[in-house]
Amino acid sequence: MTQEVEYDPAAPPVEMPPIAPLRPITDPHELRDRTIRDYTRNMGAAGMPADAAGIERLAKADLQLADAYKRDEPVGMTPPEASRIAAREAARAAAEAKAREDGIEIKREARDLGPQFDLPPEYGNSERWRLAKGRMARIVAGAGAPLRHPDGSFDFRAMTSTCEIPHLAYRYLCAWFNFDLRYIPETARHNPFFMMPKREASMKLAREVEDICDTSSGRLGPWFVPK
Repeated sequence: MTQEVEYDPAAPPVEMPPIAPLRPITDPHELRDRTIRDYTRNMGAAGMPADAAGIERLAKADLQLADAYKRDEPVGMTPPEASRIAAREAARAAAEAKAREDGIEIKREARDLGPQFDLPPEYGNSERWRLAKGRMARIVAGAGAPLRHPDGSFDFRAMTSTCEIPHLAYRYLCAWFNFDLRYIPETARHNPFFMMPKREASMKLAREVEDICDTSSGRLGPWFVPK
């Protein structure tokens, strides 16, 4: 039975034995032996049969893979922070150069305007597009002031919760921001507009606007009713 010892704040602190400093393993044979020992112990703890020959083959294969990686990446598994920053800035500079070729200047500050379309004149000046924009204005009517999450990103759900049709306003706002951020490298994975030329991206967003207008017809009635 374990005896309980009452804590005495006045008692001198208990001295712990010194911990031996970690020593990097430089001898390849020692590294192999320790790897085999650790693999054997882990398999035993997991209740798996310890196949000595199989464990040795696995350990050798893993060590060979590690050696091959070190030859290709002498700096180690994690690149220095400076390298990551340089790579990110290089990607951003390349994206901005591509945007300038497309006649677009990327500005860091947020804009109060809507997306800057570049539509063919026969469509951009058409009654169909005028009616689509009118319906979209009705869908987003009542939008709240821009709100942000604690991490600084926009809270689109909160901004559109007071709109005429909140879920369609949210869908439009997401499409608009993806359109505006299409030259930002960080959006590459999820942005359907990523690196699209201005005209192509504008037509894609206009198609999305029309789809949203079509979806709103069940509540607001037909939107394309030429006079």
